[in-house]
Amino acid sequence: MQLDRLDAVLRPRNTWEAIDLGIQMARRHFLRLWVLWWLSALPVAMVVILLLQEYPSFIGTAVWWFKPAFEPLLVFWLSRALFGDHLSIRETARQWWQVSRRRLLPNLLWRRLSPNRSFFMPITVLEKPDRTSWSKRAKLFKRDHSGGFWLTVVGIHFETILMIGLVIGIVMLIPHELLPAWDLTDWFADNNAIVNWVTALSALLVMSLIAPFYVAGGFALYLSRRTDLEAWDIELNFRRFVQKLQPALPVLLLSLIAFVGVTPEADAADDRMRSAEVIEAVLKDPVFGKTEERKVWALDFDLDADDEKPSDINLEPLADLLSVLLWLAVAGVVAWLIVQAIRYNQRHAQPGLHLRPPDTAHANEVTALGTNGQEALPRDVPGTVRDYLRQNRVRAAVALLYRASLAVLASRYGLELGESATEGECLRRVRKDRPDDESKDFAELTREWVRVAYADLPPGEARVMALLDAWIRHYADAGAQS
Repeated sequence: MQLDRLDAVLRPRNTWEAIDLGIQMARRHFLRLWVLWWLSALPVAMVVILLLQEYPSFIGTAVWWFKPAFEPLLVFWLSRALFGDHLSIRETARQWWQVSRRRLLPNLLWRRLSPNRSFFMPITVLEKPDRTSWSKRAKLFKRDHSGGFWLTVVGIHFETILMIGLVIGIVMLIPHELLPAWDLTDWFADNNAIVNWVTALSALLVMSLIAPFYVAGGFALYLSRRTDLEAWDIELNFRRFVQKLQPALPVLLLSLIAFVGVTPEADAADDRMRSAEVIEAVLKDPVFGKTEERKVWALDFDLDADDEKPSDINLEPLADLLSVLLWLAVAGVVAWLIVQAIRYNQRHAQPGLHLRPPDTAHANEVTALGTNGQEALPRDVPGTVRDYLRQNRVRAAVALLYRASLAVLASRYGLELGESATEGECLRRVRKDRPDDESKDFAELTREWVRVAYADLPPGEARVMALLDAWIRHYADAGAQS
């Protein structure tokens, strides 16, 4: 290995200094590393999307599982760039299979959840050991070293925080009128395709942004560990020292030979005797010869009968743990503040559709307050909806179904809906007080009403008929005839 060509300073570093070196390397070559990651990940991501397009909530997890197949190419490029050999994208891509296939099966199966993946990956890619040699090498590198574990822990939390922040940022850019019908449980529902796709694509983007720093951090930890084990820094300093002395080395050797040849042995013995006398005289001086007693406070460890002194206590891991916990606490507070801000915005935003308890003076006539004031509902709600569809008045049909549902809920089941209640608040009240099947159908009706009312996205006739069938199933006997 040509250590004199290294494009980095080799010296002993602790864990966080080594990770910082990797971050600087990733910042310096970020665009190249980011493109290389997508070069490996994009084909896999496209296949996963095609296979799981009906289940978008699993796309991010599936691509995440294949990350060990995307990262070796970044290690290969960094190892060449460290010695000043900056390969092009095309030259690096040609090495993809040769680089990524080593120990690919273990990395995707029983070693997939190893927290030291980025730390051990350079061993696989650069040293190319067999199975037995790899195990021995990994044990040697891992001994008294937890840098790879902490790098993985911090990387996971950064990915999670960035993904949540990106999803929340996208949602906050959506007009508020489209949000009232959404509830917190919708984020985890399999049928919420929009949220699932936004989450999956956000996860892919965040993984691609964090990967260069994660891989470069593990590579820097590998370099630091090899420097400690093999004394690379000492070897490199010796090489530089020899290079500097090489022009004058013949003269120094001749001078040394001449000095040794002309110095008599007797003179050397006399010099040693005079040196001993001088040392003895110096030690007799009161400055060096006196003794004194001092009392100091110290921890007394009662370990065993032999009264052995304990070794130095290494508090660095505890400090690292406290630092990580502190950052996690800060991230938790920030996430809590964001959630509270969203809730506050929803509570104080302009309401979408104002409602109040209906007038139930007539047994066969249910009323509700619409956007234009007190408006009586028709006796035959299903028939009127069908008439609206025949007249291509889809918005009116959906609005009638929504108003009729609220009217029945208020008059028949006594749901108290305030004057400033929004669609989202009505939906949460229905989910709280009504059966699951009715709540699910009402949620579908609310989504279609919000889409047509605020986004001007009317549903198809078949979709409206399905909503009408659900309305008849739940509310047809509440003062309306089918």
